[in-house]
Amino acid sequence: MTETAPLQTDDHGKDHTTTANRLMALALGGFAVAMLALMIVAGMQVDGVLRDFRQRFIDQHYVEVDGRTITIEDTITQPTLIYAQHVTLVNGSDAPLAIYGGDAVLEGTIKGDVAFLGDALDIAPGAVIDGDLTLDVAKHVTIRGTITGAVHGGADRMYGDPKSDQGT
Repeated sequence: MTETAPLQTDDHGKDHTTTANRLMALALGGFAVAMLALMIVAGMQVDGVLRDFRQRFIDQHYVEVDGRTITIEDTITQPTLIYAQHVTLVNGSDAPLAIYGGDAVLEGTIKGDVAFLGDALDIAPGAVIDGDLTLDVAKHVTIRGTITGAVHGGADRMYGDPKSDQGT
C-alpha cells in the first residue's frame, strides 16, 4: 500500500497545484494568441510585398504572364511580368523583365533590366543581362552568365561574379 502526500494548501484551504495549473493554462493561452497574431501580421506583410512588387510593374504597363510552371522558348518582345512557381526563359528577351514567385532560370540575352522576387534565380552559362539586376527578395542567386549593369539588393546566398561569363 502506497501513501500519498496530502495536498498542500494555503491558510485559506486553496490547492496550490490547481492554482499553478490554471496560471500555466492562462500563460499558454496568451502565448498561443500572441503567436497567432504574429503569423497573421507576417502573412499580411508577405502579401503586401508581393502586391507592391506586382503593382510596380503593372503601373509601368508590363504584360502579365502567370501559371504554375512557365517555359518561354520564344524571345520576349515587350516588358513582361512573370508570376509562377517555376520559370525558364530559354531565348532571352528584347525587353525588361520582372519575375516573382518561386525559382527562375534565365538563358539567352535579356536586353533590359531584370527584377526578381522569389526563392532561387539562376543566370545560366552564356546568359547575358544587358542591364541591371534588382533582387527585391531572393534566397539563392547563382550567376554563371554575365550582368552588364549593376546588381541591386541582395540574396541570402549569392554565387558567382556578375561581370564574368564563368561566375561560379
